[in-house]
Amino acid sequence: MPVADAWGTAADVPAPTNVLGRYGSPEEDIAPVVLFLASKDGQFLTGYSLTPDGGQIIDSAR
Repeated sequence: MPVADAWGTAADVPAPTNVLGRYGSPEEDIAPVVLFLASKDGQFLTGYSLTPDGGQIIDSAR
C-alpha cells in the first residue's frame, strides 16, 4: 500500500515534492531495487548508496 493511502483522506495528505510528483510504494518502487541488489546482476555494486526517492535528491540541490 502506498504511504499516502495509509494517511487517510486526501485533505490530510501533503502534496508529493519529488520530481515524479507521486509517492512511492514499497511494492512498486523499493522492492525492485532490493531484488536487483540481491540478484547476481547487482553483485558488482559494493560500497554504494542507491536512493530510490523519486528524484527528491535532485531537487534538494536548489
